[in-house]
Amino acid sequence: MPVSWPRLGVGAAVFAVAAAGLAVSPFGAPAIETGLASDARALLLHDELGFASARAEGRTLILTGAAPGPASHAAAVKAVAALPGVIKVDKAGLSITERVKAKPVAPEPAPTAPMAIPPKTAVRAAADCQAALNRTLNGRRLTYRLESARLSTEDRALLDDVAAAARSCAKQTIVIEGHTDAAGSEAANLRLSERRARAVEAYLRQFELPAALVVRAYGEMRPIASNNSEAGRSANRRIDFVVAAPSAEPPAESD
Repeated sequence: MPVSWPRLGVGAAVFAVAAAGLAVSPFGAPAIETGLASDARALLLHDELGFASARAEGRTLILTGAAPGPASHAAAVKAVAALPGVIKVDKAGLSITERVKAKPVAPEPAPTAPMAIPPKTAVRAAADCQAALNRTLNGRRLTYRLESARLSTEDRALLDDVAAAARSCAKQTIVIEGHTDAAGSEAANLRLSERRARAVEAYLRQFELPAALVVRAYGEMRPIASNNSEAGRSANRRIDFVVAAPSAEPPAESD
């Protein structure tokens, strides 16, 4: 049964903050992109459209993946197009794969219990947690020197602020996403992005937060800037914080 998604106010908040400083700060555009991409990923997961992956270039959301059918394809595009701050959805990378179901020999048994659906209050709590993190970051992010996973003094100060904001995220799951630039091999970059995310996780665990922490490593797969310039590569060596969409299942432990 589809759930009505209370549109995250996160994208609008990040867009307003980033747009105000876009003319004077090099971090304005990345802040918008991070907010839009985070909102899109959370919304797709909640609406059971996880076949689609989203990244942002400016205020354009780029969808990739393979939809199981035309209806799912259209639903994914429609969902992210309605997010605050999005001016265009690029769906060229989102293909359609029709699935042919084999004819069952006998009727399938009815499920023993209906699928549990998270209440709207849980969805709102996740949105509020993401908004609190985005307000605290305010366009800031952890970035790294080439091939480094070391946390600087400035990084630790930023994580202190993140931990304070996460105090309001009880029973939520905060995903710590590690990313790299495209220099080096894909396998090496995947390992490096995990080391970066693990270092952040280890630092935050000392605060005994009420939210669950989960690590996800993406290597070079989700750039937010071009890898053809040093400035772009520097922006891609980063950590993102994304509040996972609520579900009826208990949160998974960190990988």
